[in-house]
Amino acid sequence: MKTYKEFIKLLNEEKQTSYFQTSLGSVYKVHDDGTTTRNKSVHNVPGHEGDEGLKKRSHKTVYLHPDHMGAVHGMAALGVDSRRVVIDKGHIASVTRSKGVWGKSPSHGPHPYSEKPIMGYHPIELWDKKNDIPNGIDSYSEVHPGNVITRMQ
Repeated sequence: MKTYKEFIKLLNEEKQTSYFQTSLGSVYKVHDDGTTTRNKSVHNVPGHEGDEGLKKRSHKTVYLHPDHMGAVHGMAALGVDSRRVVIDKGHIASVTRSKGVWGKSPSHGPHPYSEKPIMGYHPIELWDKKNDIPNGIDSYSEVHPGNVITRMQ
């Protein structure tokens, strides 16, 4: 786990494009390529006890309007072999696999996203890009839906 001073050093190592804070206090550095590194705050949300500090850099981060969070909520609870978050033509959706076939619920997208942080939106961090969705659509097996952005600098 990194200290706050180490996180500030990380913020200054590269040309800083921006950083933002979410409603529970986590601070995200936005790197020049649009990926993010999260410094998770200490908070007492059940299941997150003792899970604070610097997290791994995302492979991709997008920003989703609160009305569309159904596209990714609950995905982290599914096994990585049976779920994907897909990114296609400026839209995000989640799909699940049953009996070898990928499918989705209408509430799971597709929904438009932003590639830049927006006040009031949620950061969606993605990792582990896969090539197993038909038609060459980008998909990721790991996802972290962040809390709403409340401060930007």
